Amino acid sequence: MPRDVELEAEERGAGSRGEAATSQPPPITSRGAGSKGETVNTHPSPITSRGAGSRERGRNSAELVASIHADEIERMVKTVNVGSSVLLLGESGSGKTTAITSALEQLEGFNYALASYTGSIKLTLQEICNQLGYPITKEGAKGGTKELKVDELKEQILCCSNNTTLICFDNAERFPASLRYWMEFLFNRDVVMICSCIDDPRKEVFLKLIKIELSPPTDNQIREVMVREAISQGVELSPSKMAQLQARAGSNLMLAKRVVQEEALGLGTEAGEHTQYIDVSPFIYSLFAVFGIIRFIGLGMGNIALYAIGGILVFGGVAIKQFSRGINQKQRKLGK
Repeated sequence: MPRDVELEAEERGAGSRGEAATSQPPPITSRGAGSKGETVNTHPSPITSRGAGSRERGRNSAELVASIHADEIERMVKTVNVGSSVLLLGESGSGKTTAITSALEQLEGFNYALASYTGSIKLTLQEICNQLGYPITKEGAKGGTKELKVDELKEQILCCSNNTTLICFDNAERFPASLRYWMEFLFNRDVVMICSCIDDPRKEVFLKLIKIELSPPTDNQIREVMVREAISQGVELSPSKMAQLQARAGSNLMLAKRVVQEEALGLGTEAGEHTQYIDVSPFIYSLFAVFGIIRFIGLGMGNIALYAIGGILVFGGVAIKQFSRGINQKQRKLGK
């Protein structure tokens, strides 16, 4: 091939390679946000933007719940710092997990794990070991490694833990009996525990724990939760609609956020779901008024029988009032 033809072919090849190189800028250079003279994409993808916004809303919500239960969190921190275990009580959606997480952020000097029963005893124990930094495998007889069995995992945690170990069992009433009995051994080894439950189990190791119950939030706190959720959802609620939604949510923080989310999606319903309290006071007061009128009519007419009947009905009303109070106290909590 003539020399001038070869040079021309090489120039065309170099030109095409140069065009390919300029059409595909180096990925590292194009992503370098701190380098000078480079073009940086300032518009994140929609998925990234939504993820950041969701994390920000979650963080703000957690901070608000922690501020509502600040007194209980402070008591929990003080109790754990003196080496005592805690039984944290509260209905479903009251903020038990958030309260525990906030307490862990304030505690120092503890090697801690936060465990929730996943339907598998082995996976739950492995999660505890991973968070505490304990191995979950051992050397096999023929070389290599194999996973520890359930009993070996329990023994591993018992042997490696001490009074500076803190294990939190979220929704402990869901844990199977074998794990609850194992928690007795943890307690006897001076391992500090925080167990959260909807209601006091009043049995087994739970009887030995310091009981702290989350107090229900006030109406103003519930309204603040709903207002923040409405802002995050981008929905405007009138005062009357806010009052209607608050009646549905009751004193439950989780329901307060959910009813706003449903309203933003156009899925609102009229029925309330929070049934922790039954207010029969108007009914009782009406009965008292009727019984008092009957008694005064009997007194005015000199009718002893009517007067006596009115008195009996008044005492019956007092008995009904006390009975209704007992119903309120024994009413099941949400999630129970």
